[in-house]
Amino acid sequence: QSSGGCGEQRGDFINSLLTMGFSLSCLATIGISFPRGSFFQAPGIVDTFLIGRFILLAVMSLVFLGCLFLFLIYHLMEPVYAKPLHRS
Repeated sequence: QSSGGCGEQRGDFINSLLTMGFSLSCLATIGISFPRGSFFQAPGIVDTFLIGRFILLAVMSLVFLGCLFLFLIYHLMEPVYAKPLHRS
């Protein structure tokens, strides 16, 4: 019969931390021991679409800046109309 005190909860917490640490260290050891591919790869062309990607990025940046400019003009800088002056 357990009293459910603070010491018992602390022991459960420490046990769970130790179990999790041991599991993670086992997974890390397995991951290091069995690499996915060969260590040395044959040299080759890495990215054939590099220039096109930069052009696409530049065009999309210009479109974004144009949309932001139009948003600032037509939404944030809307004219605030004053109430008409009363004649006395």
